[in-house]
Amino acid sequence: MYDAGEVVGFYSIEDRTAVIVDICEGGRELCQRVIGIDRSKKMAECILYRRHSIPNFSAECVLTCVDKGLALTVAYHELPIKGLTYPMNHLSNCHLKDISPLFIKANEYLERTGLEVTITNISPFSFSKSKLGCRVRDADQQFGYNSCYLLVIDIMSEAMKLLDVPDAPFKVPETLLFI
Repeated sequence: MYDAGEVVGFYSIEDRTAVIVDICEGGRELCQRVIGIDRSKKMAECILYRRHSIPNFSAECVLTCVDKGLALTVAYHELPIKGLTYPMNHLSNCHLKDISPLFIKANEYLERTGLEVTITNISPFSFSKSKLGCRVRDADQQFGYNSCYLLVIDIMSEAMKLLDVPDAPFKVPETLLFI
């Protein structure tokens, strides 16, 4: 048995291999634990792990999503919002990238729009290898989302665009994220 931290996500690399993502060492490490699955023996075991040193990161209100070889973990409950991208494959020579500064830039971008929203009022909901889509919530709404706005952040270029999206925010076409 291994001593896992707070589990914040999991994903499959292939049919017999899964990865558990956890925050450990008091929020100072993100760990990818590779789990080998033997269906014939009905057993699973941690065969290796990869640890990433990270800025102090709470495991509360964390979202982990994956797309095309890249994983994203975002802690959106604490301020400032923190985000990390890292390769799904633990053997990759790519490294973890702290995208937390993008959320500060997103706050500045939203302030310039004149809307009464801030970075504390967005939570990620869609992710592609280069884009992050966030529903934008009005400052006076505690739990609901404004059904009219979607903030798209290009992770690589740091470009941002606020889209006016009609009707239900949960039915935003994926094609909007690839603008």
